[in-house]
Amino acid sequence: MAGHTRIDELIVKKLLGEITIEEEIELQVLGKASEENRELIARMSPEAFQRKWDALRSIDDQKLDRKMKQRMGHIPGVLEWVPETTWMVRAARPWSIAASILLLASVVWWFSHTFLTSKTISHQPIEAKLWSQSDTIELGKMEEGKAYEAGQIRIARMRNQFFIHQWMDSAAVAANAIEYHLTVTGREKIQVFFQDSTRAQIYPGSGISFRVSPAVTLLKDKEMACNGQVLFDVNPHYETPFIVKTPKQVVTVLGTLFAVRDYSKEDTGAVFCYTGKVSVKDDGLAPQTLVAFQRVTVDPKHALQVSTGDFPQAEWSSPELLFDFSNLNLDSAMNEIAHWYGLRKVKFAAGIDIKTPGTVLTGKLSRYLPLQQLLSILERNDLHFSIQGQTILVAGNGDRTSHDH
Repeated sequence: MAGHTRIDELIVKKLLGEITIEEEIELQVLGKASEENRELIARMSPEAFQRKWDALRSIDDQKLDRKMKQRMGHIPGVLEWVPETTWMVRAARPWSIAASILLLASVVWWFSHTFLTSKTISHQPIEAKLWSQSDTIELGKMEEGKAYEAGQIRIARMRNQFFIHQWMDSAAVAANAIEYHLTVTGREKIQVFFQDSTRAQIYPGSGISFRVSPAVTLLKDKEMACNGQVLFDVNPHYETPFIVKTPKQVVTVLGTLFAVRDYSKEDTGAVFCYTGKVSVKDDGLAPQTLVAFQRVTVDPKHALQVSTGDFPQAEWSSPELLFDFSNLNLDSAMNEIAHWYGLRKVKFAAGIDIKTPGTVLTGKLSRYLPLQQLLSILERNDLHFSIQGQTILVAGNGDRTSHDH
């Protein structure tokens, strides 16, 4: 059974394109060990699996699900994901019951991680760009781990996720507001994260526009324009409402998860509220307030229509990224924070223990928290954090004098 478990794991890695050279050699060795292994590898090759997947999409899933439950109901966890198909039945006949279960388990794992969860790792090329009046960046050509400057912002990439931070130097403080536009022209959706923790998932054929003001500017609200389909996650900022404008609607929100759909080629638009509350307004009509799991249809010729039906599932295309400081010392943890938020350096007060591992925080924290909120979580009696320009200051208990590190 252990041999089957390992070959099953290697096949899944090969299907996902994550297999290493050493693992590929190991898979070949296991394939030569028995006729059963050779048949399993042949049936589950990427090419064979793609053909089977294409065939699978054309089959009545619900009907086959019922058949699968009747025949395989004794296997816990399998029936929720995998419909029965004729090729699965034929593949299982020559094998023992144990081998059949392993095959189905590998399909479940691959389906759930590649098609059916928000943790999908995309292999589609990114076709999107960010531009302003003076700068243009092709997002698909960006290198991971490198920050690119465009006027008053820096943008960095991790797979299909892009992180935007305001670049606060003397020139940016004195400059005027800059309007930026971001559009997705390819088939792969992308996620964009802003410094205030706003998260937006932009779908193919869609885009957003936003304005970055000098750091000293006091804003009554934050506005973003969008077209097409965009999923937003906005943390509460009660003193600064967040407003999204589309060609057909205006959405005002203080903190919620919601999606908008407004394509220029469609007569109507829609707003879907998943958590919290949003206010939706159309020109000349009274605003409508939506609560969780309500949607509104925006038709310029009719009044806003609120309903609870036809509600798409909100799924992020990539998993949430986390800080894990459990085994880091204070020096490493603070420099990781500074690098992530685009700050240039960290200053520690004299006498602070910056070298002992595990002294920062045990547990994980979201990388999408605003920097001030993250530092407030790390704050304790003997450690105090503040920000001065592009520097994080770390002071001890009763000692706010810092030095360069």
